[in-house]
Amino acid sequence: MILEQRYYKKRPKHVLASKIINATVFEVLELARKYLTKDTRNIDLLDVGCGSGEYAFKFEKFVKKVVGVEPYIPIYEKAVEQRARYKSSVILINKKIEAYQTNHRFDVVVSQNTIEHMSNAKESFEKIFKLMRPGAVLYLTAPNKLWPIEQHYHLPFLALLPLKWANAYMRITGKGDSYEDCSYSLSYRGIRNFFDQFPCEYHFVVPKSSDVGYLGCGEGGIWYKFILSVGIRLIRFNSFFWSFSKGFVLVAIKK
Repeated sequence: MILEQRYYKKRPKHVLASKIINATVFEVLELARKYLTKDTRNIDLLDVGCGSGEYAFKFEKFVKKVVGVEPYIPIYEKAVEQRARYKSSVILINKKIEAYQTNHRFDVVVSQNTIEHMSNAKESFEKIFKLMRPGAVLYLTAPNKLWPIEQHYHLPFLALLPLKWANAYMRITGKGDSYEDCSYSLSYRGIRNFFDQFPCEYHFVVPKSSDVGYLGCGEGGIWYKFILSVGIRLIRFNSFFWSFSKGFVLVAIKK
C-alpha cells in the first residue's frame, strides 16, 4: 500500500473522456481476439495500476472477470466508491503488484501508464508475467523518456535530468518537491531492452482509433493533430521513428 504519491496530488482533477476509455477498451479486446483462442467473454483480465477503475469497470462489461490492483490508497478508495456506485463485481486489490498473491492466472493484463512509476520495474514485471497464462496478452502504454515535454508535469526536458536536478526544477517551477514518483520512464531503446529480459514476443502498435488516449491521440488542436498524423505515418513507414514518439503502445505475448 502507498499512502502518498506526489504526482496524484499535483495532477489536474479531470475525468478521462469516455470516448478515450471506450476506444482503448475496444482496442485491447480486438488484440485479445487476434492473439487468444478463447472468446473474449471468457477472458480473465488483470488491470495493473487500475487507478480509480475507469477502464476496469468498462472491461467488466465484455469479459468474464476483472481484477484491478492499485497501490495508492486514496485512488484505491475512490475505485471502491465507484464500484459501489456502479454495482460492479470488479475485484479491487490495494497492493503493489509484487505483493499480490493468487494462484489464478490471467488471459489479458493491462498496464497503462504505470511503468514510469515503478521503482523496481523488473521485479514488477517478473510478477506480472508469472500471473499470465502461456499465450496471454500484455497491453502496455508508456511515455517516451526522450519526448521534450514531460507528460505528467508538462515541463520541458524534465525527464532527461538527473533526479536531483529534476527535483530542483520542480521546486523552482512550483510543480512540487520531488519528481521521483514519475522518474522511471524509458526510451524506445530502453523499453526494448527491458522486455528482452522476459519470456515473451512483443511488438509496438499504432492504435487504429484516433480516440485511443495514447501517442497523443485524442488531444490538441488542428496543428497538433497534423503533427500527430505525420508522426504516425513515419512510424508505419519505419519503426525507427518510434524513437521520437510521444509514447508507446506495446503488446507482449507470453511464451
